[in-house]
Amino acid sequence: MRLIHRTAFAAGVLLLALWTRGAYVWIEGEKPARASVTPHPWYDSVKRDQLSGGDWLSNFGRNAKVGEALYQLKAPAPGTYALFIRLNPAQAAYSVRIGAGDWQTLDVRQVDDITNIAADGKIDLRFVGWIKVGEFKFTAAPTPLAVRIDGKTDHHGAIDAIVLTDDINWRPHGLQRPGESAPEADASQL
Repeated sequence: MRLIHRTAFAAGVLLLALWTRGAYVWIEGEKPARASVTPHPWYDSVKRDQLSGGDWLSNFGRNAKVGEALYQLKAPAPGTYALFIRLNPAQAAYSVRIGAGDWQTLDVRQVDDITNIAADGKIDLRFVGWIKVGEFKFTAAPTPLAVRIDGKTDHHGAIDAIVLTDDINWRPHGLQRPGESAPEADASQL
């Protein structure tokens, strides 16, 4: 009998963990359905281990035009979801359009969890951070997400990852996905 109670308790804990984890979609920025961007060797000289999937979609260069990328968002189920984008905020400018809606300018001053990812460690344009685009109602049908990149210097900008989550209180941190726990600190390094 005691084994049945322990098993039921363990199953309940597992179910609660799965329920609180929430549903989410994680899209790699470097894998759009379609894009028109100009990559650049210097701008892409970054710490790839700091990027989701080891890469990002970038636009930079003297001959670069405004960059554009199109992604397909597919919510796991109909409902309200928070939309986050991990991008380069340093002197960059972005606007997004969800479905057939209007273009919305992102306020890059509202970016959190900013990290310098320049391979040489210099303080320049090569940073990445998370911005909450907002909360939106989605159906289960694919919804296009268009992103324009138009930074002040050579139309620069970059997209690392896009997250759609039903946990509207989720706060992104680095490469941590919704529902994941932060890695524990190694006591030997404290």
